This record gives sequence, structure tokens and C-alpha cells, in this order.
Amino acid sequence: MPRSFTATSITLIPKVNSPQTWADYYPISLCNVSNKILSKLLYTKLAQALPHLISPSQSGFVPGRLLSDNILLAQEMIHQLDLRDNRKFAMGFNSRFISLIRNAIENSWFTILVNGEPAGFFKSTRGLRQEDPLSPALFILAAEAFSRRIDTLFLKNPKIQYEEYSGQKINQSKSAFIPRKRASLVTNRIKAITDFCLKSLPLTYLGAPLFKGSKKKILFEPLLDKIRAKVIGWEHNFLLMVATKEDSSIWRRLASTRAEARKLIFWSLGTREISFWHDWGIPKGVATDIMQLNTQPPTKVNQFWKNHQWDIEKLHQEIPHQLVNYILQVPINTDQNDLMHWKLSSKGTFTTTSAWEHSRDYAPKQSFHKTIWSPLIRPTISIFIWRLINNWLPVDTRLKQKGISFASQCSCCSSKEETLPHLFLHNKVVQEVWNFFAHAFHFLLPCTYNILLFLQAWKHRGQTTTHIRDVIPIITLWNIWTMRNATRHEGSPFKASYIIFKTTHSEYKPQKCIAVYWNKPPDNWLKLNTDGAAKGNPGPAGAGGLLRDHFGRIIFAFQEPLGTCSNVQ
Repeated sequence: MPRSFTATSITLIPKVNSPQTWADYYPISLCNVSNKILSKLLYTKLAQALPHLISPSQSGFVPGRLLSDNILLAQEMIHQLDLRDNRKFAMGFNSRFISLIRNAIENSWFTILVNGEPAGFFKSTRGLRQEDPLSPALFILAAEAFSRRIDTLFLKNPKIQYEEYSGQKINQSKSAFIPRKRASLVTNRIKAITDFCLKSLPLTYLGAPLFKGSKKKILFEPLLDKIRAKVIGWEHNFLLMVATKEDSSIWRRLASTRAEARKLIFWSLGTREISFWHDWGIPKGVATDIMQLNTQPPTKVNQFWKNHQWDIEKLHQEIPHQLVNYILQVPINTDQNDLMHWKLSSKGTFTTTSAWEHSRDYAPKQSFHKTIWSPLIRPTISIFIWRLINNWLPVDTRLKQKGISFASQCSCCSSKEETLPHLFLHNKVVQEVWNFFAHAFHFLLPCTYNILLFLQAWKHRGQTTTHIRDVIPIITLWNIWTMRNATRHEGSPFKASYIIFKTTHSEYKPQKCIAVYWNKPPDNWLKLNTDGAAKGNPGPAGAGGLLRDHFGRIIFAFQEPLGTCSNVQ
């Protein structure tokens, strides 16, 4: 490509209103128009493949994604969200296309603008041009390939000299770290090694505040101040209203829940300014049919209101007679505005917790999970069983799957490779343990290589079910694991008698009893106590209540099945 096409001028633009140091400026490249056109053409072709090559965690410079998504990602990382991506990765660009890109970036020449005058003329030896549409796309492709290689080599402890070979340096003045609580020694060590700034939450990332805990209005005041300053500066300018053709990814995600959210919202009538057909309790199918018949139906509730009451004559004219009685029963408080209520909250206010519980996908409930998380079992043991049934224990075969190569030998019998089924179910020592307890409860051992199926089968074997019998396999599995660790790391013998002894002499957490008293009301007063519950969430539900006087005598009692509903309805 001719040098006149690739020649670029570099100048500095201030970041702030009154720049004082070099850090207050950032460089931009003033590229040749012909060069810009060629780069734009190449980027347009490359952009079609970027969404399929770049992992979802990279939001910037990829069509259909927004850099603002990284703000949400960073906020989730603050709350220790673990993101994983194990997809295979390959570029597969055509050699002709690669040659075009190489010609566009290899023959780059620069000059520096000093006080508006060009100074010097030199060839670029590494890096990419600023303000070139092709540069960010190439950068994220290279970073993506590098990131995938790091994921592959991570467990092999590679020695990475990224700065030395790439020429990219970490800007220590812009870099910071946030330590965990009570980590002062580690904090001082990190600061000494990296020379990064020590910061605490809240802080600003990509112009938005990052924080932990409840959202506070004051955190967003600096952002609002910047927006106000921009708006004031535009007062006397004509603005070109340019909108993108595509909705932002955040808005698309919010809008996708609109139909489901409307089902969970209801209105209480006050000033009656809401839509008669869409906002409150008229069934949607009926409302649609009526609006198709009537080209200009009344649109607001107050149009059916006359002399401080419902206009019955107009109601009969506009809607089916079977709905009129339903509408007349709706209470109206004219002293307040129309209020929107959230059905999933007992107070009627929207909460992210209730929305999440409603929308999340629940895994099928396993009958044994209630036993695993029993309050009588120590949390350490419950978490161990949870890791065990999800194949997350560091046995030899699991470590090999992670890329750690070594000779495997079972700690209990020294004859076979250590796998979860062999260690916990099928070696000779643990078979002796399981046969002992199966004989004690008078049933045959289930034959399976799946530990969860083993626990479920154990629960349903025999004529009767007791809590002790359900807990025995959980405690036994824990004692097998502790015995295995003692054998491997301390040289202790792996004996069935020891595991049986530890299981039969295990201590359970005592249940706490909380006394609940009924306090009588003042003299000549009545007290109404009510309660409701659902067996499941949602599940069969019911409610009831007692009305008593100050002597504790029952005046009235009631109960009512509520059908199937959630705990907060």
C-alpha cells in the first residue's frame, strides 16, 4: 500500500477542562481518508465474524454488544460471580483476507503534531493505530486467542512474560486492587510487588459506580453532575438526533420479560387515570374482543365514573353484562393516586428477590436433598456431600481431568485407580462398612456406581423410614473421606472397624427450642391472630385465624384453603 495512504498524524486531546499533566491528555491518530475507507471496508467484513469468535465476556467493539455490559459484569464480579467458558476456539480466516489486513497495518508511518505543526516522520514497528476502526477488532481477536491459551495452560503453571513480548505495559497510575477484609499482610505484599493503588468500594469503572450492598442514590451523583454539565453546554446548540437501529442488549433483556411481568402487576384505583382496558383487572381476551368491535372505546377508568360512583349505564353500554358486577365490586380510594402493586410481594412492592424466585429455573427436586441439608447435620458434612454428588472432590481421576498427571493408587486397597465409586462404594473395606449397616437395618445394599442413586435407594429400602437410617450413609461417606485423607497424608491404616465406630458415635447438632407465647389484649379488646403457609413454593396453601378476648376465650375461628400459590401471595 502506498506510503501516502498509510501516513498518520498523531496529536494530543485534553481529557479534562484544565489539563495540568501529560496524564490529562490522550493521543489520537489523524488517518488519511483513503486509509480510513480501506480500514472500514476490512472491519465491516471482519465484524460479521466477531460475535461468533469473541467470548460473551468481551462486550466492547463487537456488533450487537455494548461496553456498558462490562459494567454489569464487573458489578457481578464484586459479588464473586464465577464465569466460565469452555468452548473450543478456532479462527479459520482466509489467507487472502489475512494478507489484506497485513498490508493495511504493516506499512504504517507517523508524524507528531506539535502546536499544530508536523514534526518527524517514522515507521511503526509494533502496535496498532489509534482511531482506526480495524485496530480494536484486531486487538480483541489477539487478546481472545491469548486468553484461550492461558486457560489451557493454567494448570501447568506457565511462566508468562506478557509485557516483555507484547510491548504492552500496565499503567500503574490507572490500575488498582481491592483487598478482602482482614487481609492486611497480603495487601501490603501486593502493593509492594505491583505498585498499584489500594482502593476500596465504591469506585468508578467505565463511568459508573461499582459497589457492594444496597444501592445508594449518592453513588450516582457524580454521573448525574456530568450529564447536567453536558446538557447545559448543549443549550444553544442544535442537536442531531441519531438513534441506532438495534436496541441495546440490556434493554432487549429487560423487554423480553415484559409480558410475564404484566401478569404479576395489578392496580389499586384512586384517581382513575390508568387505562380501563389494559392496566387493571379486565381479562385480556375480553378487552381485546371489545376493542375490536368498538373502534373508539373509552380509554381511562375515570371515563366510566360519574358523580363519585361508577356510571352503571355506560358500563352496560361498553362491556358485557357478566363483567359489570365484577367491576362494581372493585374498591376505589379517591384520596390517593392509582397505585401499582407487585403480586409476589406481601407489601405489594417490587423486589428483585421475588422476581428472581419466580423466574429462575429450578432443578428437579431430589427426595434425598432434604436429608442432606438437615439442620441436625453439620454444615461441613452437608457441603461435602453436595460436592461429592456433583463430582467435585479432588480424587485422583478428577485431578487428572484437570491436567495434573501422576500415578494413581487407591488409598484404601492400594490396587486400583482412585475413583469416586471405587473409593466410596466398591472397595473391600467400604463394602464391609456398608454391609454392616445394611444388616443392621435389615435390607440389601443397592447396586449402583452413582452415589446420588445409592443414597436415594438407601432411603427407600426396608419397611420403615427413620431419620437415623437416612443420616447413617451421609455420616459414613464423610468418615470414609476423612479416613482416606488420614491414610494418604498421615499413613494411618484404612480400617472398616474405625469407620463404623466413628459413624455410630457421631454427634448431632441439638435442635433449638424457641418458646412462643400468646399475649392477651387489653381489657374489653379482641385480638385476631392469623397465619398462612404453602407446602412448597408454589404449592398447596391455606390460611386461618383465631379471634379471642382478653380472657383468652375463642370468639371466632376460621380456616380457608387457598389452592396452589407461593409463600408471598
